[in-house]
Amino acid sequence: RDDAIRIISYRRYYKNKLNASRHYSYNRQNDVISIQLVRNDELKGISKNKIDFKFKYDSHGNWVQQIKSVNGQPLFIWHRKIEYYN
Repeated sequence: RDDAIRIISYRRYYKNKLNASRHYSYNRQNDVISIQLVRNDELKGISKNKIDFKFKYDSHGNWVQQIKSVNGQPLFIWHRKIEYYN
């Protein structure tokens, strides 16, 4: 964890062997913008993937669009509408 108590890395073990790890990066709004995944499978070997997120924010600092890409290929775009009341 970092100073802001955000998860920076995560490791998973199976039968006392490291079989997966994740490394996270964040933006100023504390949204995850990048995840590096590494898996070690006894049958398939080591696989690596990178997941990236891009955000658009409204005037209140809340994200209204999120684009997720895996290994550089866009996967989906989420939109959300937030209504504010006075």
